[in-house]
Amino acid sequence: MFVFKRLDGLRNWLKGRALFISSLSLRCRRLLFVSLVAIVIFIFSPVLRNFHPSKYLGSYHIDQAYVCLENRISHWKEAVGSKDAIITHNPLESEEASMLAYVGNGVIGMSLNGNRHLYISDGDSLSIEIPYESLLTFTVDERHSQSEATVIDLRRGLIHNIHSYSKHLPVRVKFKHTGHKRWKKSKMHSENFSAPKPGLPNIPLSVVTNSMKHPKLRDTDLIIAVGSSSIAPVEMVPFESVKSLQFLTAVHSKTVPRVKPTTSAPLIAEKSLRKMIVEELKNGIQQEESLREEQSSTWRKIWMSGVSVPVKHHPDTPAGNKVNITMYYVLSSLTTSLAKQPSQSYPGRCYQGVPTMHTALMWTYPKTELDVTNLAMKWKTSLMTHGCESFFDRGTIYLHQAMVLSFGGFTFARGHLEFAANPAKLQTDIFFHHIEYYGSFVNVKVLVSHQWSQAAEIKVWAENQDKLFACEAGCQFPPVILSSKGMTFPVKITSPVTPLLYISNNESHLLSLRKMDFIQKIWKAELLSCSVAHSVAQLLTQLLSCSVAQLLIVVKVRIRLLTHCRYFQITWSQLKEN
Repeated sequence: MFVFKRLDGLRNWLKGRALFISSLSLRCRRLLFVSLVAIVIFIFSPVLRNFHPSKYLGSYHIDQAYVCLENRISHWKEAVGSKDAIITHNPLESEEASMLAYVGNGVIGMSLNGNRHLYISDGDSLSIEIPYESLLTFTVDERHSQSEATVIDLRRGLIHNIHSYSKHLPVRVKFKHTGHKRWKKSKMHSENFSAPKPGLPNIPLSVVTNSMKHPKLRDTDLIIAVGSSSIAPVEMVPFESVKSLQFLTAVHSKTVPRVKPTTSAPLIAEKSLRKMIVEELKNGIQQEESLREEQSSTWRKIWMSGVSVPVKHHPDTPAGNKVNITMYYVLSSLTTSLAKQPSQSYPGRCYQGVPTMHTALMWTYPKTELDVTNLAMKWKTSLMTHGCESFFDRGTIYLHQAMVLSFGGFTFARGHLEFAANPAKLQTDIFFHHIEYYGSFVNVKVLVSHQWSQAAEIKVWAENQDKLFACEAGCQFPPVILSSKGMTFPVKITSPVTPLLYISNNESHLLSLRKMDFIQKIWKAELLSCSVAHSVAQLLTQLLSCSVAQLLIVVKVRIRLLTHCRYFQITWSQLKEN
């Protein structure tokens, strides 16, 4: 009975719609019919699909290969939002910029969309090019539609190159590349073919050797051995299955004096390198999964420290994604020692220079492998000349710490860490996280009250239970103990200028700074932003054009304006003396 009632209701509804349509004029009925036909053609016509205003129409998509690709890269959407990953399509989509897909560990490196050659270290950075391609190539029926995307996973030090093909059902091919931070001579690849049992084939090894003139040392040859695991020329992927292929590439090199051809030194070096390559590849294949996880873990430790810049930032402050990608390229290219445990020794006055956040040339997007090398050497020169030499001997984690210190103008001094930035240049909220101070870690956040005005407050957190103290304005105010809840310090300017903040594990040391008698005046930085040069020019113009009787009025008005300006102070006594 219930079923018949439901059917009767549907029948009555259809009759009502039919009566409504029949009540329309002939012109309206024709227009309605033409509209329905046009909608059907628009949805199902393969020619008009490309004119869809959106990629999606309900659950229907114009290209199954694109759907398959987007489903795969959606895994990194959150990382892209937090500036920890970069996604580029081929061809580029709107609002995407071309990015060099570069991977390296300071000793060996390569790019996916550059010349695809290997690069090895000359002792400083990856500048020696080896005309050897270690990337796999594959072919798919040309009648398949294709979509491609590359993901630079900054947080894990990985490059994912994903291809999606579709004729009737989608097929996805994923490439993953990484350079291991501990196994400096090795680079791991992973190819994942899926037509959604991993299998690890028993694969042989191959080693090639060659010699070349050393690019920097005269009368010296460079013997190079490159080895990699091999795969079958043709790999078949069963329907609705996944097939994974992992292989390892290792590079070793040795310099030998250029002597007569009859000498056996090059042959001995070549034999030694071959033996080292084979041994390393065998060990690497047996430990591949653990090596991959160790590699990702190392990069995660590196990125525990860092700089966060909001999306809406001052034009003079580099964007957060530009800061992260620059650090990634530099850390991937520069050669450092193996990571060490936190050191209690004095790290030198790192970073003693103008904050790099104000130097646009230090934060760029390299387009070629040569650009990466030049950028890395530019950073090495800057860090080495500003007191950070010892950080290169402590591993990549400390090299990254040096870059973070340089961004904001943090400087290690005897007994304390000081924040010596110019408050007039701090016009954006900036968060410095996980800064190490002799085994303890602190977070520092610069807070700006109004958009693009100068810094008003500095908030500091201590991450662990070690007792740390902090004070501001030349420590003319009592030091306070830092906690995990955070302490807020107003930005105060001294005459002469001193660092905005001091952090130390020794309270008596900070109290000793307070006893210095050179500080003459302290005042709180104003929030309003104005141009000092413009205000001074206006003041001088009015002083020259006014009478003595008007002088007091002009001075009173201008002092009120100039005290809002950054790093400028003027008093009546100074005017009177001049």
